[in-house]
Amino acid sequence: MSTTTDLPRYLGYVTLPGWCRAELYEYDTVREAARDLVDRARCASYNDVPYADLYRVHGEQQMVDSAREFEGIGIPFDYPDYRITLGPRKGTRIERA
Repeated sequence: MSTTTDLPRYLGYVTLPGWCRAELYEYDTVREAARDLVDRARCASYNDVPYADLYRVHGEQQMVDSAREFEGIGIPFDYPDYRITLGPRKGTRIERA
């Protein structure tokens, strides 16, 4: 059984325009997720705004398990804690959702 120290702090769903679905990633910080979004968006062409929705993991293995179980299907959570978008100069904007 995993301890809470093994769990990611955030579950992130990165959506790049033109992709059919959001991709699941695990992050320890909001800034790490923002850097990852910039790196992933740099590799893709897009006309719309790429974004990442972050859900805080409150020490619950069940939350992480649910996210992994639904990975190919969709997002099993209602409201994100943060939304990260790219700015006009490829910087990031982090806002509480």
